[in-house]
Amino acid sequence: MYNKKIELNSNTNFFIFIILVPCIYLRSFDSMMPFNETQYLFNYEFEFLKRGFLGEILRLTFDEVNTQIIYFFSQFFLILLLIILYKKFFLDFNRKSNVYKLIFSITVITSPLTLQHFIVDIGRQDIVNLVITFQALFLIDKLHKRNFFLASLILFISSIMLLIHEVSFFLFIPMIFGFWFYKSSYKNILNLQFLLFLFIILITALISTHGLSSKFSYIELNKYMLEKYIFTVETEKAVFFKSDTLMVLFRDLFNSYDPNVEHGIIGDTIKHTFKTRVLINNVLILTLMSPIFFIVYKLYSEFLKVSNFKTKILLISALSPTFMFFLGYDHLRWYSIIFTNIFIVIFYLSNQKSIYKKIILENVKKYKRLYLYLIPASFLLGPAGHVTTFDILANFVY
Repeated sequence: MYNKKIELNSNTNFFIFIILVPCIYLRSFDSMMPFNETQYLFNYEFEFLKRGFLGEILRLTFDEVNTQIIYFFSQFFLILLLIILYKKFFLDFNRKSNVYKLIFSITVITSPLTLQHFIVDIGRQDIVNLVITFQALFLIDKLHKRNFFLASLILFISSIMLLIHEVSFFLFIPMIFGFWFYKSSYKNILNLQFLLFLFIILITALISTHGLSSKFSYIELNKYMLEKYIFTVETEKAVFFKSDTLMVLFRDLFNSYDPNVEHGIIGDTIKHTFKTRVLINNVLILTLMSPIFFIVYKLYSEFLKVSNFKTKILLISALSPTFMFFLGYDHLRWYSIIFTNIFIVIFYLSNQKSIYKKIILENVKKYKRLYLYLIPASFLLGPAGHVTTFDILANFVY
């Protein structure tokens, strides 16, 4: 039974898509968090602000930026990302499918740490930057022999990603460089890649330090935002604003630059990481999703064993969001992006060389009971958010 091949034509793929993805969407969707919505109010109207690039686009495009505009903008990129992930995680992998490949794809697609996470976290800049990351990987795949032209494109794309959100330096840019290193065939390209990466580090530092608010204090900026978007009598101008979001504009790694903002980034991370709620959420995700951690560990171990040096660098680069555990307490967000990056690399390599596909199939055969637990458990538990875990357990945790 399990060795029998399943023919997946375009009609079958479409049928699975219209059943599976809407079910995942309906299970995971929630209203946009005010924190995410507020960041679209950051722009360059008065000064350069980090994370203000998308807000500036909206400000220049529309007369008034409101909740509805932010929602439709966010929804567009979310749907685009879901389509891309479905193609990468399912369609490309199951062109010549058997039941084990199908089980693996469905397990990945339904996981609380992949599509479900991005759906519940609608509006997060990570979604836009992940879409851009896929574009960068596509360009590298097509243009890897045109070294200097590709380097210019990667510099441009990385700069845009950093302007959208500076932590993309840890979340996605290392994987872009890892993929570029994997695809490059010339030894002398390494120097160019190294120099470009150093330059991107400089850009990240400049955005992180010069993107802080200097023309407003925290109280002044908060008052301005409240009057413009909350206390307005014109309801079409209203935005679900969260004051705490503004604190990111008054702190760097070690320091706070306003008396009403208590800690720098690292201090704030330490303060919140050891709160009971955060610790419980970490225990829940590590316990209830332990099968996916175990499966990925086994897959990565096998992938690394059979890989050359370039492939090992690509595999390791997908793990770069791990650094964010030291810089932010939204741990569920980091878990989700790490696993999404891992699956992007795993699916890509498995479509390139049969040895990786064989490793996946053997893994599913060996641990099929874990896979068959994960699929219904993922629907039952629901999405991993950014700091909160499964909604079905919320009443018990909070």
